[in-house]
Amino acid sequence: MTSGREFAIARQHRSTRLQTREARLKLSRRKEPYWPDVERGRAIGYYRGSQGGSWWLRERVEGVYHKSCLGRADDTNESDSKSVLSFSDAVRLALKEDRPSPKTRVDLTVDDALDEYFEAKKVLSSSGNVLRERIMAESLIIPALGSRRPHSEEERHRLKHSLHGKRVSELTTADLRRWRDSRVPTTDDREKRRRAQTSANRVWTILRAALNLAFQNERTPTDQAWRRIKPFKNVERPQTRFLSADECRRLIRAARPDFANLTRACLLTGMRLGELVALRAADVGPGHVTIRHSKTGLARRVPVNGERARFFEELIARRTCDDLALVEAGGTPWTAMQVSRTLRFACKTAKD
Repeated sequence: MTSGREFAIARQHRSTRLQTREARLKLSRRKEPYWPDVERGRAIGYYRGSQGGSWWLRERVEGVYHKSCLGRADDTNESDSKSVLSFSDAVRLALKEDRPSPKTRVDLTVDDALDEYFEAKKVLSSSGNVLRERIMAESLIIPALGSRRPHSEEERHRLKHSLHGKRVSELTTADLRRWRDSRVPTTDDREKRRRAQTSANRVWTILRAALNLAFQNERTPTDQAWRRIKPFKNVERPQTRFLSADECRRLIRAARPDFANLTRACLLTGMRLGELVALRAADVGPGHVTIRHSKTGLARRVPVNGERARFFEELIARRTCDDLALVEAGGTPWTAMQVSRTLRFACKTAKD
């Protein structure tokens, strides 16, 4: 039974944007709920989803904001004051002494956050990309000593600034900045410092993504510690190298036949490596090549004619529609590692 005092308190709180369902339907959708304060350090939030809204509670406890869901909003169904709440119901529930306690995982470590991030990334990226990022994280973000002694000054430096075992909820901006800056050596060589800053940015991107996912999954109460840290600016430098026509011919002659086909396809079309190794015979049409899985996720067509058209016609002459157009000599698909090794060998041979 709700007391008259609770009704009186609820009536004191007004919000023209959230009070009625008609007003709430006019609100635009956004990632963060709309937060009207009900008292100092406490607010209720309305989140508008695609299938109705929900009410949230936000409280500041010991300098940290905690969030918890109060229930569904009465956007499509009438309020029952339990699972479906009106604005007044949400205010009363937020002001009650026995209101829902915020549930957070304060014991989540950086190691756990990275594991959850890589697990989630499996559905978005290739296994090779996930493996490379995991190796980088284990080497540069959470290296652990184990049972062996560090063999180099660089390894000792990594272990000293490792975030291994650190709780995400206890991380501070100073901790994260100190870790990131430890990746950059103190040197007067501007180019060496720039390269180190570029590398630090790449590793920081992985760690920040893992921490952001932990916050989005409500595994940590706040993201303020890492939101304040910005990447090093103006340190990216693309490595540009244009081959002459003679160098292109020498590289193709020095490469083994299967890799020579891959090299010619790259030089003739300008397509990315990932697009080329995923190309199938059915994607080659009269006067064009269809890229079904591009970097942006959108399909596109690359026009081919003359020498390029003849090259692709010969390439798929004896292949079925589902066969890959470019494979190794044994018929296995190209991997990024195998391409890198074969290219280095072909370049060395072409120079000799």
